[in-house]
Order: sequence, then C-alpha cells, then structure tokens
Amino acid sequence: MCGWHYGAEIFHVRFRALTGLTGKRVDGTVEFWEDSVVSAREPLELLVFSGAYAEVLDRTAAGYVGDDAPAVIGALALSGRLEEAESAFSRFAGGSASLDGVAQARFFVVAGLCHAGQTARALRYARDSLNAVRGRDARRRFWACQGLALVRYFEGRFQRARRVARRALAAAVEVDFSYARFLALDLLAHLLVHTGEVFAGMRLLSQAETLADALGYAQNAETERSAALVFQLRMLLTGIDAGLHALESAVRATEGVSYFAQRNGLVELAGMFALRGDALRATAALEDSRRITLPGADRRWRTRWLICHALCSAMSEGAERARASIEEARASAADELTLQVEVSFVDVVFARQRSAARLDALADLATRTGIQRARIACEVAAGKSLLYPPRVEDGLGRVLLECCERSPLERVQRVLSAGLCGLVPWALGREPGRRIVLTETHIIAEDHGNVHAREVPSGPTLRLLLALRHGHLSRANLLNEVWGIARFVPTRHLPVLHTAISRLRASLGEREWIVTHDDGYSLVTGLEIITWDETPEGLISASAAPPPDDQERVRAFVLGNGPVSSAQVAESLKLSASTALRLLRRLADDGQVVKSGGGRGTRYGGA
Repeated sequence: MCGWHYGAEIFHVRFRALTGLTGKRVDGTVEFWEDSVVSAREPLELLVFSGAYAEVLDRTAAGYVGDDAPAVIGALALSGRLEEAESAFSRFAGGSASLDGVAQARFFVVAGLCHAGQTARALRYARDSLNAVRGRDARRRFWACQGLALVRYFEGRFQRARRVARRALAAAVEVDFSYARFLALDLLAHLLVHTGEVFAGMRLLSQAETLADALGYAQNAETERSAALVFQLRMLLTGIDAGLHALESAVRATEGVSYFAQRNGLVELAGMFALRGDALRATAALEDSRRITLPGADRRWRTRWLICHALCSAMSEGAERARASIEEARASAADELTLQVEVSFVDVVFARQRSAARLDALADLATRTGIQRARIACEVAAGKSLLYPPRVEDGLGRVLLECCERSPLERVQRVLSAGLCGLVPWALGREPGRRIVLTETHIIAEDHGNVHAREVPSGPTLRLLLALRHGHLSRANLLNEVWGIARFVPTRHLPVLHTAISRLRASLGEREWIVTHDDGYSLVTGLEIITWDETPEGLISASAAPPPDDQERVRAFVLGNGPVSSAQVAESLKLSASTALRLLRRLADDGQVVKSGGGRGTRYGGA
C-alpha cells in the first residue's frame, strides 16, 4: 500500500503542474477541482502534454466526450493529421465548448499547420484569438500569444515572434501553468539560436528539456533532446562525427521522437552527411525522410527536403545539378521567410549563384528576419567578413567566414580541421569530381561527394603517386624513378613495388584508382591530382592521362624499325618479354605485321 500511495502522490503533483488544478487525497483517492467544481476530465490532456499523441488517438478511436476534444484535436494536429484536426475543431468550437477549451484546441491546430508549412491558414486561426492576447484571462492569453508567436516564427518574422513569445511566457508564469512554460521556453530557444545567440538558446532548450523530464513529459522531453542534437550538429557545437552518431541514434532508434522531429532530423542528417563527405549516407537519409512523410499538404517538409537535396547535389554533382531543386524549393517556400533564407543560404554559398539580384534579396531577408545565416551568406558571397568570426557562435558559419580571405590551400586545411571533407571542392573553387588533393599533412581522395582524408603516406608511397600522375609507367621505370634502381631484377624488386602499390591504394581508399597493366601501372583516366608549390597560392593541377595502347606502340615500332625480334621490342618499349611476344603474335594473326623465320630467328616486320 505504501508504494501505491507514493505513486498517487506523484500523480497528484504532476497533474496539478500540468493542468493547474488543485485537489486533495481522501482514503487513497485523489479528487481534483477548479473554482470549487469537481472535474471529471479524463487525463487525456496529460498524455497530449507529454507528447503521447498515438496513445490519445488509440484511446479515443471509438469516440470521446466533448471535454476531451482539445486533447484529441491536439493529438491529431501534432501527429500530422491536419484535415481531421480542423474538422474536429470546427465541430467542437461550433458547439457549447468552454472558452478555455476552444483556445487550447485552436492553438493545437495552429501548431500543426505551422509545422506543415501552412502559415497562411495558421494565421487565420491565430487571428481569431487576438482579443485574448489583450485579455485578462492569463490562460487564454497564453494560448493566443503562443499561437501567434509560433506563426510569426515560421513566417520568419523573428522580432515580432520574440515579443509575443515573451508575453506568452509571462502569461504561463502568471497562471503557474508548467506545460505553457515548456512551450514558451522551447520557442524562445529556437528564436535565439537562429538569430545568432546560439549558446543562450541552447540553455533555454536545456531548461525546457529539464522541465519536461521533471513533469513526466517523456516523449516531449525526447523531442527536446533531439532538437538539441540537431542544433549541436548544425552549428558544429560538437565534433561532426560525434554529432552525426548522436543524432542518427536518436532519430532512428528512439520510438518516443515525434513524427515532425524524426522527419526533420533525417533531413538534417542528410545535409550534414553531405558536408562531411559521405554522399552515399546523405542519399540514404534523404530517402528515409521521404518514406515517413504523411500524405497531404506538408509544404514545409517538402521545401526543406528540396533544399537538402540541392545541397547534396551541389556537394556531389555540382552547382548546375543543384539548380532545379533550388528553384523548386524557392517556389515552394512562397512567402515563408525562414524557408527563403534556407534556400538562399544553399544557393549563394554552395551553388555559388551570386547575381546582384540574388544578393540584394538575401540582404533584404537578413534585415527582415534577423537570421544570422542570411548575413553570413552575404559575407561569404562578398569574399570579405565584416562579422568577427571568433564571436560567431554558429560553428559552420564561423568556418565559412574564416575561409573568406584565405588561399585555396588554407581553405582546404580549415575545412579539414572542422571535419567538413565534403567542402574540399568548394574550398578549391572547383566542381565535384574525381581528384586527389595533397597537403603537407593529408592525402584527400574525392569521388563526387564521397571524400576521405588520411595522413600523408610514407616517402616512397607518396613518390610513387607523384610519379604516376604523369601517366603510365612500366615497373622498371617506376623502380628507377621512385627508388633509383637502374637495373630491374623481378625476383628482387617486384615485392617492394607491390607493397608500395598496396600502401598507396590503402591511403587513397579507392583501390580501382591504381590500374594494373601487363608491364606497369597507371592512375585511372581523368583523375585530377592537385598539389602546391612553395607558396600556398601555388596550386598545381594535373589530370591522369589514359594509359598508352601497348599494342599500337608495338605495331608502330615494328613498322618503323622492322624486321625486329621480340626481345628487341621488349627492351626498346620497356615491356616484359611475355607481353611483347603476346602482342606481336596478335598483330601477326591480324595481318598488321608479317612474321618470318622460326625459333630464335623469328622476326617481325611490315607487310
């Protein structure tokens, strides 16, 4: 019995904190009342406040009483079932519902519409509560102010959103309504992060999470943790590898994360995988996000998906391939300024679309919204930072600003130090492709968005790569150029060469980039190799030439010098004896050269 009484007491404390009701315990039972009237309300509202929307809908699938309507409407709206939520609200508001219930239900509809990107419709609902914004009833004033602040946030009118959100928080404190404080803290946290006060926003987000945990909002607490992980990763507040791992674990493995948080978390993962240099995982995350979307007019998710698709395309295929997604995202964003900033950030920074009209529009967005990344994009486009980078709390923004006035080599080193290998082509000012980039400390292998950086290999292995960048070389020539061995003895020298080739392949992480031929090695055709001379600006680029056609070389030699023996061909063209003999026999069979004699006296000449 003692354990049961303890549980009832905890339930009493949490129920009071959630609903604002008071009560007393009599003979092991708890009675709650408000204004001296006993409430018969089921604790569905408690479940909505905790984020257990699916449980609310399961329990009311067969129907519900009128007092439960706000909870049901909230569960529908916040799980993405907007048409049902609006229909239920219309029926509820048109009946004999209380003003408090209507205000709460209207807020939930507003929140659902905002998350789906339907801010115009959300604003129409929010305006129906304007009288309550200036009213005396603090509880209704909270719902009205929070709804209006949410609309202004999603519109991108952050200054207005911040003013109204503070009024919402004040109303929540006045009525001692803990769920309201949780919502207000969460919204203010997001506003601060986007406007550049990242650490202050993260502290508010932590307070909202702590409050949710203390009051038993299990799923909302998990959603807050996911939001914090998103910001930590997006702003590079932690190492990118650790951030990716933490967010992916939360989004993919935690059942308590809301649909909206999971959907947006996958989009965020895709973008950061692309910046990390992992195009394959970026594509997989984008596809996973597409699979879990709900039917209907979820414009906000569709726009953010297109923005992320444009970023991934820019990182792996180039600016031209990103433009279609950018233009579609811009049209989908419509008048939602927050989304317009996201589109323009990718367009100007990563797709390098920097016409005067685009930059003017972006500068106007920076002024109207106060979003710091809009200003960062303007300065990156201008190539000069007026913001003082060390004071910028957005880690990614700081990296981009620090690259503004640096040389290509310094930019490459900066993005590598941040773990942003996918930005190597951007730092070089080149389109994505197949290339090897050598710095003093790293060998970077890039293959259309899949970028790996490893420590520079040992001397012979590095010299082997530098020798191969000029084209195909025979084994004898490689040994001479890399190790200074003038006389090639296969039994003694081939193991040394094979070991060096294996080490080079391991350093590149791309085994097929070193092509093995009968008599030697070459780099795969079209591979660009970038090195620097003594100065950081001295970028040197070379493209691996296609390996020579050994058969054509043999044919030309025979026609120009014949009749010749196979030994003369092998020695002159630096081919192995078996390769020379095989090619000569093939040419003779095809009638391109004439074979005469036999045995050691066999000669090959022109027809």
